Amino acid sequence: MNDAELLSVLNGMGIDAQSSSAVAMLPMVKVAWAGGAIHMEAIAVIHRVASTRGMLYGDGFALMKNWLSSQPSDDFFRRGFSVLREVMERAVVAGDAPSDLYKFCEAVARVSSKRYRNFGLMGSIERRVLSMLRDLLTVAHVEDVSDLLEEVDQFEMVVPRSSSRPRRLIRPRIEVTGFPEKSQPLSSSPVFVGRRGGNAIQFPVDSWVSRQHCRFFNKNGRWYIADCGSVHGTWVDDEKIIERQLFGGERIRVGMFTMKFSMPCAA
Repeated sequence: MNDAELLSVLNGMGIDAQSSSAVAMLPMVKVAWAGGAIHMEAIAVIHRVASTRGMLYGDGFALMKNWLSSQPSDDFFRRGFSVLREVMERAVVAGDAPSDLYKFCEAVARVSSKRYRNFGLMGSIERRVLSMLRDLLTVAHVEDVSDLLEEVDQFEMVVPRSSSRPRRLIRPRIEVTGFPEKSQPLSSSPVFVGRRGGNAIQFPVDSWVSRQHCRFFNKNGRWYIADCGSVHGTWVDDEKIIERQLFGGERIRVGMFTMKFSMPCAA
C-alpha cells in the first residue's frame, strides 16, 4: 500500500495520521477480547503499556476507549493489521522496528485467560490468537520477530500526509435515511440526536433511541460523533463507539435508523 492507501484505510477506521500509532495497540486488544469478554487486568496492562511507552497521540486514548469498551469486528482487526504489517515492513527495511510487541501480547493473554489465573496455564483460545499474531508479526523474511525488534518506545507509526494542498471544507451534513427523511447541516454548535423534543435530529417513534442518544460536534477543525450514554449504543460503520472522528461517508446507526455523515470538499 502507498501512503494515500494507508491513510484511506485508517480514516475508514476513524483514525487520522496524528493518532495512527494507536494501531500498534490492536494486537493486544485482539488478545484481550479472545475469550469474548475483556478483563480489568487486561485493560490495566494495555493502559500501562500505552502510557509508559508513549504509544498514543492525538485521539489515541479515545480510540482505545472504544476498542476496550466494545469488541471491534473481525473486519476492523483485519484492516488494522494490514496497516500494521505494512508499516512494520517499512520499519524493518529502514532498520527501525518495534520490539516486545509480541511479549506484551503474551502478558495480556496471561491476565485474560481464566485457566492462567486459576492454574497458571494459558487458555486454548488465547494460545490460538497468539499464534495468529505471531504469524502477523513475522515481517518479510524474519522468522523470530520478538528477537529482532529492538525498542517499542522507538516505534512511531506515522503515515505521511498527502503533499497536495488541503481542501476547504463545505459545511458537512447528516443525511437521515428511512422515516423521517431529513438533511441536517452541521455548524460550530453541537447537533444532538435523540427521541425527545429539542434534539436537532429527533426519532420520537423509536424506543431503541435514547432521549438524548448521541451528538455531532467540531473540535479543533475536526468532526466527531460521541455517544451520550445511550442504552443501545451508537454504531459507526457497524462498530460500536463512545467517541470517534468522522471523515465523510460514514454510516451511523441509532436504534432502527441510519444516518450518513457527508462532508463535501471544495478544491
